[in-house]
Amino acid sequence: MTGEVASRCELLPWDSEHFGFTIARLETGPLTEEDAIEVDAWCAQAGVRCLYFEAPSDDLPTSLTPGLGRIGLVGAGAEARGRGVARALVLAALSWFRSRGSERVQVTTQGRNIAAQRLYQRCGFLTHSVSLYYHKWYS
Repeated sequence: MTGEVASRCELLPWDSEHFGFTIARLETGPLTEEDAIEVDAWCAQAGVRCLYFEAPSDDLPTSLTPGLGRIGLVGAGAEARGRGVARALVLAALSWFRSRGSERVQVTTQGRNIAAQRLYQRCGFLTHSVSLYYHKWYS
């Protein structure tokens, strides 16, 4: 696999441990058919059972820009839910981004995860866009 395509594949240990099988993510942009074949080969070699990737609505590669923070995942264990732990984590992250000059912060969550949407809205986030994420399952 070429270095560029391989560098866009990432195993997700936490997700894999939580769900009991190997999960990976592909940072997307346009993929050629040859790239897709290489990604499949990488997944087979790594024992990936589920690969997920975003299909940008404008089909253009995305990039991080200066002044932009990104929250990847916030979660609280069942015993901590309803106690303000997740809200405290998000607010601490916002403070951390602000102290480093970020003017904007983005977060992604599942559309059907109403609790997460409410959490982010209570912390000042607004829905900016909706993207489709695809999951490819390997047997």
